Amino acid sequence: MQKFERFIVYPLLIMALFYSLSGAQITTATENVIDKLIVRKISVVNDAGEEVINIKSIASLLLAEADKFVGELDNYGGIYLYTGSEDTKNLYQHLGYQLIDQKENNHLVVYHMFKPV
Repeated sequence: MQKFERFIVYPLLIMALFYSLSGAQITTATENVIDKLIVRKISVVNDAGEEVINIKSIASLLLAEADKFVGELDNYGGIYLYTGSEDTKNLYQHLGYQLIDQKENNHLVVYHMFKPV
């Protein structure tokens, strides 16, 4: 190796060694298009890996607040809602809502649901 080559090779070797020991991670983003995604929970984390948003807990908190709000009213006995999705209907039934009516036409099925509070 000639003298001037050492001024190029050695600094590059030192930089490569430092980079490999520093634990630097390269994050790559990918995009996929899928037809259906089924999950039990979605969490958003910050750079430190700490959970900052939990979608499942947000939905649970919203439904709990709705139950609490309606429970404090004098003339109301429950929560009525409707959905056009069978998956959502099944979720609401799991959460204690009762199917009280189902209406359908050629293009749409609507599930009417009620939960006593």
